[in-house]
Amino acid sequence: MGELSLAPLFNEMTKSFLIAVCIIIAIALIIFPLIVSYRAQKDKNKKK
Repeated sequence: MGELSLAPLFNEMTKSFLIAVCIIIAIALIIFPLIVSYRAQKDKNKKK
């Protein structure tokens, strides 16, 4: 019976965890290309 009362709490924590993971992945997908292109631009300017 104790498991039944914990199920909604566990489900809510799992949902929050998945949302947090999705947000982190989205931020990483935005920031990573920016860093790569910034470094490429910096190297390109040094070679000139």
